Amino acid sequence: HTYPKNLAYSGDPQPVTLSITPRIAGIDWSIEESIPWLDIEPMEGQGVGEITLHGRGLQLGPGDYLGKVKIVYGNDLSRAVVVPVHFRIRTLP
Repeated sequence: HTYPKNLAYSGDPQPVTLSITPRIAGIDWSIEESIPWLDIEPMEGQGVGEITLHGRGLQLGPGDYLGKVKIVYGNDLSRAVVVPVHFRIRTLP
């Protein structure tokens, strides 16, 4: 999800929801990440679902913050999907 370039928040941005649609119906999935400025819920599920990502930027300084969220299906790393995350913080004029 990309916010318009001219949009600014005085606090943390709105959460972003991602859909999870496994190719195998009903398979278990889990989320692997170690990004200190990102909260994700839920961290596991089964079958079709959604996860919510919420960037926590109030403790960060201006800059670009990058990370990766890995969605693992059925505990099989060969089926994992990696989602890049880019969080940009700017100072307001």
